[in-house]
Amino acid sequence: YVYLEHSYYSVLTLDLLARYLNLGNISDTNINTTALTNYVLSHAVETTDELYFQPTYCTEAEDSLEILETTYQSLAILKLVNESLIDPQKIKNYAESCLIYSNLEELYLVYKINELLDLGMFFNSTLVRNLILNTYSTSLHSFYRTRDKFYVPQASLSWVADMSVSLGLIINDTQIPLVSIENPLNQSYHAWQTPSLVFHVNETYLDAVYL
Repeated sequence: YVYLEHSYYSVLTLDLLARYLNLGNISDTNINTTALTNYVLSHAVETTDELYFQPTYCTEAEDSLEILETTYQSLAILKLVNESLIDPQKIKNYAESCLIYSNLEELYLVYKINELLDLGMFFNSTLVRNLILNTYSTSLHSFYRTRDKFYVPQASLSWVADMSVSLGLIINDTQIPLVSIENPLNQSYHAWQTPSLVFHVNETYLDAVYL
């Protein structure tokens, strides 16, 4: 089976290569963007208020996280090949309905959709911070997906780093003693004012994400 996720990573890779080789963007290559657009739109579910993208192998009741991820990937593709087909308000309505601050991965995907389309969504910094604190594992020095602490996604540290910098959250808390955001130039800063922050694990140095 060819899943939309495969198309997402393929398109991003091809667009990166096209720009690196000075070939323009992906629309300037020989890729059939019409076929790609039609394939993405075949996953669209549109109501009077919302627009999202649902993979063919699941239903809304089965996996809302999968639908949210597919929606982000679909929007990323459409933004590259045919942004005019995106209805920002309906997408925003859908994203806001998913913003419940109980799942770190869902929160990050909503954050990325907002960033991708510049939707101007409001994120409650207190609820974001509480979720981050409540999903942190002191034994694993990483973040669970949810508060029940059942599964640790490999990319969870990078999600927290990305949101912490962009949303102005400085996660340097006694409840998370190993995690902080540092300025490599040792200058005073605000987290939302510099792109050159390094988010890392202080004592073990197991991971680093450069933003």
